[in-house]
Amino acid sequence: MADSNRKLPGQGHLDFAGHFAALQRSGFQGWMAVECDNPVDAAVELPLAGEYLHGCWEKAGEDR
Repeated sequence: MADSNRKLPGQGHLDFAGHFAALQRSGFQGWMAVECDNPVDAAVELPLAGEYLHGCWEKAGEDR
C-alpha cells in the first residue's frame, strides 16, 4: 500500500477505510504490504502509518 502521492498511508488522499471495507465484505484475511517512498524519519513515521492503517481497518468494520 501507498497513498495517492506514493508516500506512507495517511500522507495523501486515499480513502483507506473505504477500500478496507470492501476487503472486509469480501472476507479478506490475508496480508498487506506497504511500498512507498522513503520516509524522512522512519522511526517516527512508520509507527504513525501503522496506527493510521489500523484505525482505518477498525473504522471500516464499524461502517459495515
